[in-house]
Amino acid sequence: MNIAQIMEKMMVFSEGSIRDINHFIRVWTYARTIGCLEGLDPDTQFILEAAAITHDIACPLCRRKYGSTEARFQEAEGEVMVKVFLKDAGLSFEQIDRIAFLVGHHHTLTAVDGPDFQILVEADYITNASEKNYEAARNREFMARHMKTSAGKRIAAAVLPLEDGKAGSLEGKAGSSGKEGGAFGSIEIRRISITDLDTDAVVNAANDGLRPGGGVCGAIFRAAGYEKLDEACKRIGHCATGSAVITPGFDMKAKYIIHAVGPVWKGGKNGEPGLLYGAYYRSLELAEENGCASIGFPLISAGIYSYPLKGAWTQAIKACSDYLEQHGGSRLKIIFAVLDDENIKVGREMLNELKAAKQGR
Repeated sequence: MNIAQIMEKMMVFSEGSIRDINHFIRVWTYARTIGCLEGLDPDTQFILEAAAITHDIACPLCRRKYGSTEARFQEAEGEVMVKVFLKDAGLSFEQIDRIAFLVGHHHTLTAVDGPDFQILVEADYITNASEKNYEAARNREFMARHMKTSAGKRIAAAVLPLEDGKAGSLEGKAGSSGKEGGAFGSIEIRRISITDLDTDAVVNAANDGLRPGGGVCGAIFRAAGYEKLDEACKRIGHCATGSAVITPGFDMKAKYIIHAVGPVWKGGKNGEPGLLYGAYYRSLELAEENGCASIGFPLISAGIYSYPLKGAWTQAIKACSDYLEQHGGSRLKIIFAVLDDENIKVGREMLNELKAAKQGR
C-alpha cells in the first residue's frame, strides 16, 4: 500500500468528518514538506507520512467511548488501532511497529526519538496552532523548546504569528469571524426551550457523574430517550467540572448532546469563573471537532448551582466571543435558549456591554 492508498483508506475511516480529514491532510502536508527539505531517507519519509495521515486515527472512537479526544485517550487507543488498520497494507513488521509508536506518542514531547518523531511533532503543532489561532507567545515558547529542524522552524515562522498582535503570513489575521458584528454576530439569545432547538448540538447542564437530574438536564434526558442517554453517559462515567463530553443526540433534533459541567457557586473564591468559562469553551471545541455548524446552550450553573445571574452571563458570553475570535475561520452559530424574562433581559444587556467593551479596546 502506498501513501495515496493509505490516505484514501483513512478518509473512508474518518466517518465523513471533514474536519478530521482536513486536519490530517494538513499535518501530512507539513510533515512531507519538512521531511523532504530535511533530506530524510525514503523509508523514514514513508513512515513519517503514514504516521502523519493516521496520527488521529483514534479520534472517532474516543468521541464515542470517552466523549473526548484528549491526548491520553488518543495515544492509548491509537497505537493499537493503527496496527489493525495497516495489517493488510503490505508493510514490514518494523514499519508498522514504528508507525504505531509514532501514533501512540505524537503528543509526547519528552524523549523524542528520531527525525520522523521530531517532524511529526512539529507538523502537528503547526497545524493545530494555525487551525486554533494560538497566541504568539505560545508559538514562540514551543519553537524555542521543541522545534529542532531547520525546515520546521522556517515553515512555522512563515505560517504562525510570532509577534504579539500580528498574524502569520500564510494564515491571515486571527480574531475576525468573517461576519458583520464580529464574533458577537454569531451569538443569539432566544426565548425557546432548549429541547425545541434545531441546532446540530445542544448542551446539557450536567453534573460531574453525568447522572440524570432536574431542570434542563431532566428535560434533555426525556427528549433524547432516558434509557439510551443514560446508558451512553454511564459508558463515559465522569466529567470534570469545567469541562465537557459528548454523546449522540438519540431522539432529539440535535445530532449531539454535549454535557458541560459547570461549578457550584461557593462565593467566587474557588475558581468558579474559570471553571464556568472552561465548560463553555470546551463545549464549543467539541462541537466543531464533530463538524457542528450550530450549538444551543442553556445558562450553565445559574439554576440549582446558584451562580449569580450577571456573572453567569458574563462568563458565558465571554467564553463564546473569545472562542469565535480565537478561531478566525469558525462559522459556528451559538444560540442561548432561555425562557425567563429577567434572564433574557440580563443576558442581552451583558451581550451589549461586552460587545461595546471589546469594540472600545
